[in-house]
Amino acid sequence: MKHISVVIPCLNEEKTISSCIKEALEGIENSNYDGEVIVSDNGSTDNSVEISKSLGAKVVITDVKGYGSAIINGINNATGEYVIVGDADLTYNFLDIPNFVYELENNSDLVIGNRFKGGIEKGAMPFLNKYIGNPFLSMIARLFFNIDIGDFHCGLRGIKNSVYKNLNFKSTGMEFSIEMILKAALMSYSIKEIPTTLRKPPYDRVPHLKPFRDGFRHLYLIFSYTLVNNKNTFVNFINFLFGGLYFSLLLFSPLKISNIEFSTLSLLVANLLFLFSLISLKFKHLIRSLLLKNFSEHKFKNPIFIFIILFFNLLLISYVIYQWYKTGFGSLNQTLNIKIFSIILSTSIYVFFTFFVEMIYTASKFFLDD
Repeated sequence: MKHISVVIPCLNEEKTISSCIKEALEGIENSNYDGEVIVSDNGSTDNSVEISKSLGAKVVITDVKGYGSAIINGINNATGEYVIVGDADLTYNFLDIPNFVYELENNSDLVIGNRFKGGIEKGAMPFLNKYIGNPFLSMIARLFFNIDIGDFHCGLRGIKNSVYKNLNFKSTGMEFSIEMILKAALMSYSIKEIPTTLRKPPYDRVPHLKPFRDGFRHLYLIFSYTLVNNKNTFVNFINFLFGGLYFSLLLFSPLKISNIEFSTLSLLVANLLFLFSLISLKFKHLIRSLLLKNFSEHKFKNPIFIFIILFFNLLLISYVIYQWYKTGFGSLNQTLNIKIFSIILSTSIYVFFTFFVEMIYTASKFFLDD
């Protein structure tokens, strides 16, 4: 018989932990499987631990502070094939456990609840979190990672224990909720979202979530993970946009549209943006290879490519000098010169950076595993 582990991170929740454990046990029973409830205590000073033990829950003590730390320690002590995670404040309905187990049994590796689809009781979620913070962070994550998840921060979720062991989570704080989804997506695991409800806490309490601090930590983690995301359509779009703008101005500037004139200064700005995005994209691929130790994705540039670009730049410089000589070293067509030197500058910097990246790849072969 398959086994379910329900992990409940807890910090001073003596008023609700009893109801959570009883509801979790009922949810396990309704799944028609045996199971266990693990309370991962994060330093409670009330009676949460004693109450949990009296109800038969396995209590593990998490010394490192933080929501993520409590969940990681709880799952590390779980014996179940399927692990369900839910908060200890009775805001999530553990009677939904059978729905999560069903999806895990049907080829899903990670199942996330969606409170916006299932229903949020009035007063259950602060206004800023409901209408600004959660939607904004979820939108950014979807944009950068192309994951079809509407609620990245739902605290009720399920994961296969075997999948969890392959993800090696690091986040100790609230940002754990988003790391779980991003890392599973990056490693091509199947992620499913199902409706779940969010209830108003049965009593007034100070939430552990700090909206601005934790929001920035979530955002920082999202941007950090883009470095190892190989399917970043948003970043590729930005690169294409700046590239299109640069080449358009290179060919047609100075350009006047209605009363707006795009001069060679606009060209230089577009040049800088395109060069920055191009180098950032190349740097991102390098970081992905180094962090994931996946060098098979990289195709080494032929040195001839570098020499061809440098030779082409030499011809352009020679052309400018020759034109200057023909005018008796007088004034030249400044628009044409700016365009030529823009090409020389862009290609030279790109070639230099490409050569530098190739040296890093080569050196990593000899030192990375030492």
